[in-house]
Amino acid sequence: MFFHRKFFSMPNYKGHLVGGIAAYSTVISVIAYFLFKPHFITGLEWLLFCCAGALFPDVDTKSKGQKWYYRLLMLLFVIALIKNHMYAVWMVVFCVMFPLIVKHRGVFHRVWFVVGVPLMVALIGCVNWPHCKTIIGYDVLFFIAGALSHLWLDLGFRRMFRW
Repeated sequence: MFFHRKFFSMPNYKGHLVGGIAAYSTVISVIAYFLFKPHFITGLEWLLFCCAGALFPDVDTKSKGQKWYYRLLMLLFVIALIKNHMYAVWMVVFCVMFPLIVKHRGVFHRVWFVVGVPLMVALIGCVNWPHCKTIIGYDVLFFIAGALSHLWLDLGFRRMFRW
């Protein structure tokens, strides 16, 4: 039966990736229709950011998203140490610790957080690399679309906007 209880159960990482791909398809269709048709490699980049966003809200619990989140942070930590950017090292340490001290479905499952944090990261990126503003802007747009698809799948549309 189509309306079986399992159909409405909570998605795992595969379900969130499918949601991220659906969000990607929606956003890229709008961009391709109204603005421009992106290059194939650019489309793959945006798909990667959308899938990363779709897994991001679960970094506060043991999950595939958390595993990839910590791998990325480890890479950034090593790069910051090699380049001797101690401010960046401390920011990475904060990003490592923060998911460990919050409860699951807490701040990481809030619209203001999954929209605000990527926008702040984009702002920092645009200040440091102003020649990459367009690239950063599109990457963040797709990341946010993926993260919102995660919230929609977990919480539903009405509960997604609770504060």
